[in-house]
Amino acid sequence: QGQAPAAEYVCWDSGSGAATCNGPVPSGDSTPDSATGEQPFTVNATDNTGLESAATNNYYVVQQLSVDGPAGPLPIGTAAVITATATDLAGMDEFMTIDWGDGTVSTSTSSAPDMVVQNVDQFTAEHLYAEPGVYTVTVTVDYDGGAHVQTAVFEYVVIYDPQGGFVTGGGWFNSPSGAYTPNDDSDEDVTGKANFGFNSKYKKGQSIPSGSTTFRFAAGGLEFDATVYEWMIITGARARYKGEGTVEGMPGLYKFQVTALDADVAGSGISEDGFRIKIWQEGSGVIYDNGRGADDATGNGGTTPLGGGQIKVHKAK
Repeated sequence: QGQAPAAEYVCWDSGSGAATCNGPVPSGDSTPDSATGEQPFTVNATDNTGLESAATNNYYVVQQLSVDGPAGPLPIGTAAVITATATDLAGMDEFMTIDWGDGTVSTSTSSAPDMVVQNVDQFTAEHLYAEPGVYTVTVTVDYDGGAHVQTAVFEYVVIYDPQGGFVTGGGWFNSPSGAYTPNDDSDEDVTGKANFGFNSKYKKGQSIPSGSTTFRFAAGGLEFDATVYEWMIITGARARYKGEGTVEGMPGLYKFQVTALDADVAGSGISEDGFRIKIWQEGSGVIYDNGRGADDATGNGGTTPLGGGQIKVHKAK
């Protein structure tokens, strides 16, 4: 629904010629899609002697696949539940999959009964993640072996370990070209020294981390201070956390996400401490990111090596 193709038809008569040619909508207009399921499309024609003829071709209308998941971060050991809604097309084989983003896939086949299917109108699956992380879940519905395939994504399932330690850091780095583009993404020439200080920790019995984060980029006149945290994930030498804060002189709240690397963690393979901060306002785009385009969960995570200071990932006691 909402993506109907154009109807295309033509009437002809080798004798007297076609006098009328009418379908539910004129040829070239969008196919009717107000009702879901199998729908008939009938074209009626009359030739110039008054003889009538009709032809019908059926087509299918499906609603857009919708996906819902956890409203907030989940502590490790708690199952993530994904619920999806699709259109049940009578007479078609329907196959559903949920890719959990960690290499695990739930399916609707009888040989792998790890998905609860009330019917295709609504199906649910749950999954226990083995590691803390930020996961993208992809849901697919396949009708009749590829005749029609729908895909929808849920972003994100966040799994955290409240006993996974905490992170602190402070220092500076050289902000690269392209990091600060508040008004024009093509304006990449603002560079210079950027200073930061932060700490993030889950307090006992709390599901939301607490701490403070400050970021100053003098060359761009950017001053950011965190006001609230949403989640934190520590995996080895890598700490990531997300929250909201304020930008000096700018109205409203800004989202932010920090990635921090501690090179002193044994066996990490990381050669130097690194820091990345992404600051954005929903609906207005990114104003700062010194690791644009990088995956924060792999490699150096888009971090910039420190020019001075230190980042420390503390193990849980």
